Amino acid sequence: MAAYAASVSLMTLMEQIENHPRFSISVDKNQIESLREKIGFLLKFVENNTRGVINKEAQVLLSQISSSAYSAEDVIKSHVFDQTHAMEDAKRKVIKRKDGSISLLDLQTVIEDIDSIKKRVMEFKDESGAKDDLPLTYSVPATTTTTTTSSTPLTSITGKSTMVGFEIELHELMDRLTGLQSNLQIIPIVGMGGIGKTTLAKYAYENSLITRPFYIRRWVTVSQKYDVRGLLLQLSEQSSEMISKTDEQLGDELYTRLCGRKYLVVIDDLWSEEAWEKLKRFFPNDKNGSRIVVTTRIWDVANNFGSSCLRVNFLDKVKSWELFCEKAFGNQVGCPSKLENIGKDIVKKCKGLPLSISVIGGLLGRSSHMTQKYWKIISNDIISNVNLDQNENCLSILSLSYTYLPPHLKPCFLFMGFFSEDDEIHVSTLMKLWVAEGFIKPNKAQSLEDIAIGHFNDLIDMNLVLRYSSGANGRVVYCKIHDLLRDLSIKKSGVCG
Repeated sequence: MAAYAASVSLMTLMEQIENHPRFSISVDKNQIESLREKIGFLLKFVENNTRGVINKEAQVLLSQISSSAYSAEDVIKSHVFDQTHAMEDAKRKVIKRKDGSISLLDLQTVIEDIDSIKKRVMEFKDESGAKDDLPLTYSVPATTTTTTTSSTPLTSITGKSTMVGFEIELHELMDRLTGLQSNLQIIPIVGMGGIGKTTLAKYAYENSLITRPFYIRRWVTVSQKYDVRGLLLQLSEQSSEMISKTDEQLGDELYTRLCGRKYLVVIDDLWSEEAWEKLKRFFPNDKNGSRIVVTTRIWDVANNFGSSCLRVNFLDKVKSWELFCEKAFGNQVGCPSKLENIGKDIVKKCKGLPLSISVIGGLLGRSSHMTQKYWKIISNDIISNVNLDQNENCLSILSLSYTYLPPHLKPCFLFMGFFSEDDEIHVSTLMKLWVAEGFIKPNKAQSLEDIAIGHFNDLIDMNLVLRYSSGANGRVVYCKIHDLLRDLSIKKSGVCG
């Protein structure tokens, strides 16, 4: 979503410079005003034409807008850098006038380029026969409201911890966790990506019936690329003293802490037997009812534990619809009758995969367009092909959810791909990074951080970002992104517009 991010970043930079007493006197106000007017026009075009399927002509225009906006920002930033260091440097590309302002030649060239793009956009709009406030490349109205209240907490509107569709599996898992068997029990949970393995394990892990009997509880995420030392530090209480220990010392320390105590350990997203082999000797079997839960996509890994696997299957038609309604409408009465048939057609195309249902439900639930026309467009755009396997079908639906994201959320979502797989992301730091990257369009009613919080809540409610831990006040402190969605963000980062 380069065009939106570049335009917003340039608008923010111009506002910051104009409000800075030192820099504002050295810029040509007429040039800046001309640039602001043109970028404002193009930004409106971007906002109206980056939600939905974008045609090739619009993609070219968006790419040109992105390039020109970044060029203008580079010229202005270079001048600011020169002025800050207060020295003449003949080698610099930006030539200063005698009064110290940006060279008319440099900035004027960029302005002329942007004006040329503006004219092409106007021609494109005339040929499309569309109005200023309507999108030109598809028939779905673009979201225009990006303002949130300044008191919006870092939490989710529809984010209650619910377990929809897997009540039987949850009951079995709880029984095995609280059973009378005294020997250490390993409980493998197996199923494809996005099926709900981690959700099932986490719901049981946080259940009050589980938190009370286990003296120690630990959660560790392994992933495909794992580091044994990092895993041992996750399982231990991280401190400066622990960090200085060797891997073997960390393992021995973990064994000592668990020894004689009833513990519950969740090993999430295990991809290989090798990772387990390196960890298993640090878990004592004191015959006190301790349990280890392992989630994995690999059947060979699950069968390696020698205990019966808890298989998470696809949701049936009834459970799929129940999950969709919970994600789309939350605590409301249910799906409006006028949308029910279309909604069920959409759910059917998700083929019982909870992640697909949750994301598409979150997209539709957060949209202000609860119309048959809008839902039919979404339904028609979902690829439901019997020749697609479940992974391909899931990725196509997740991709569609990105396509229909409001433009102000796209760069924020794409940025999530810069974090490593299964990273625990500090939300406060994430907000600052979004602001620093220029993703947040300013308004006079809120600070940039407050607007960023609103964007974060929207991504949470759309199930594109996951809350990982919350503080005592209920605000999300750390978040994560599902690895399939992270893969999508990385893939989409290379797409124009």
